Amino acid sequence: MNSKLSVSQYLELGINRLFRHRYLIVVLFLLARYALHSTLGTWSEDFWEHSAVVRELMTQPWHPHHPQILVSAPHAFFSPYSLLVALFGLAFRLDSITALAVFGGVNFLLLSYGLVKFCRIYSSDNLGSGIAVYTLLLSLFLWGDHPWLFSGFYNIGIFNDILPYPSTFALGLSLLILTLNHRSLIAPARQYDVIIICTCSLVLIIHSLTAIFLLTGICCQQLSFHKITFTALFRLGVLLAASLLLSLCWPYFSMWQLIKVGGDAFHFSNGVMYLDVIARIWPTLMLSPVIVWQALKTKNRDLALILIGLTVIFIFGYFSTKYSYGRTIAFELLICNVLLAQVVVRLEQICSSTVIAKIFRTLWVLLLSVIIINWLGQSISRILTVFNSIYLRRPVSSEIVYGDLNFLKKYTNQYDLIFADVDSSWIIPTIAGKVVGTDHPLAFVPDWYLRKWELMQFYSEEQNDAYRKRILEKYQPKFLLIKKSLGAIAVKIANEFSDQRLYPRVFEDHKFVLIRLP
Repeated sequence: MNSKLSVSQYLELGINRLFRHRYLIVVLFLLARYALHSTLGTWSEDFWEHSAVVRELMTQPWHPHHPQILVSAPHAFFSPYSLLVALFGLAFRLDSITALAVFGGVNFLLLSYGLVKFCRIYSSDNLGSGIAVYTLLLSLFLWGDHPWLFSGFYNIGIFNDILPYPSTFALGLSLLILTLNHRSLIAPARQYDVIIICTCSLVLIIHSLTAIFLLTGICCQQLSFHKITFTALFRLGVLLAASLLLSLCWPYFSMWQLIKVGGDAFHFSNGVMYLDVIARIWPTLMLSPVIVWQALKTKNRDLALILIGLTVIFIFGYFSTKYSYGRTIAFELLICNVLLAQVVVRLEQICSSTVIAKIFRTLWVLLLSVIIINWLGQSISRILTVFNSIYLRRPVSSEIVYGDLNFLKKYTNQYDLIFADVDSSWIIPTIAGKVVGTDHPLAFVPDWYLRKWELMQFYSEEQNDAYRKRILEKYQPKFLLIKKSLGAIAVKIANEFSDQRLYPRVFEDHKFVLIRLP
């Protein structure tokens, strides 16, 4: 008997092995894609707020000032996650941008591990990775028009940008804790409850919106797993109360103030959660009969309850005008994707012994190979540049977005107040000094919107020299930054501050003018 395998048998064996490990391959590919993206320095939106927080914590880990503006106020992002990133940066002598970028990869690995562990609750171990890979792919691609570009929404358009955010870290922890809570309901253990309480409090501090998903999930698991008895309700009450009370002990900001009034600053900016909802998620809505059918299965009882609970919270956010609760739709879609992924894996099982299954596995591996090879072909130049920079010990990041502002490091200190346009003010605290106002809401700064408005008016052609002098007198900045790309208004402001004796120009290039103020 010939023990040697033929070429076709070797090929089939290889395809089967690749198919069996497709979740790991997809995760590693997405991780490589993120790693290359992080070397471009094209960060945007909330990244700059998080990096400013990390920079401040790296400077003063135990008693930080406000990371963006010169006020005596805490910041809602002074969380255990930001402190961990800051300490990591200090340990390895990294700047805040690099440290946060590195944690983007760590966060994705945590999320990937948490997702596969969570999916295994609803299947045998050998099928959990299959459900996880389809959940991940559906989260990336099952979208309608203009998906939300917010943290927590892992569509392919924003995927790389939001991995460094604390919301990704919090979601990874949440999935792991839901897995642990499920295990504790099967085999109760006191140490499990201690871990659950500590981690829930961490998630509450790190990202309270993700904590809504986590705490809703814990409640639904408890209610679906056991009959509603006094013991079950007592355990649930202890978990929730202890988690909340422990989070109130966080010293960097008041969780009670954030829950009570601080979060109100974010509601308006989250109003978009209720705009064009059907257009954004119509593919999921089209598949809703399949989702409902799958949710009605006994093994998915807790998922069904989570969906109902999150839907109630989403509707409450609309009618109460507390629009931040609309962000729970991200977690609703995640649960829907888990249910749809179960259906796909079940279809794979049904066809597992047929020729169709072999063709399907082959096409799966071929498509994944083509995508990876195509990405490598398009990215080879950038990959070689990165390796060359590492070999020559040069900076790896291209600093595309923020490189033009690096000159501020030479002329300003971290606690110098710089008056700049809104867009520049969003990046400056990561690189140089503090600013007058920011583009995004600040939970513990009541006049944040007035500050933003006055910044916008300062760089408006409708205002005159007297108004601008009055605004500068109000805030007493040490420097004025003029961005030349603002056009006519930049020229006008530069002329108003052209007296070199009163307003010396300490720096000027083709993009910026930096003026020292008296």
